Amino acid sequence: MLDLESLEKQIKDSGKGGRIKALAFTAEGKRVLKSLDIPSLEKAAKDGDMATIEHVIDDVLKTSDGQVLYQKIMSILNKK
Repeated sequence: MLDLESLEKQIKDSGKGGRIKALAFTAEGKRVLKSLDIPSLEKAAKDGDMATIEHVIDDVLKTSDGQVLYQKIMSILNKK
């Protein structure tokens, strides 16, 4: 399972959040966003329902687009 809190801290500390957010506008990002139930995900985030959020992320990471986005995120974070 992905450690979301650690990943969030790493993104904030890196100052690379803008580059990572830009991935939402890539072909993979658009397809992943289209597949999500955004209102339910926003409600889970608002309610602090980490189980639902983690489940959605796990499902996304099982897709080829999710894997591509994950690799791009990690590449951005690992660059100096």
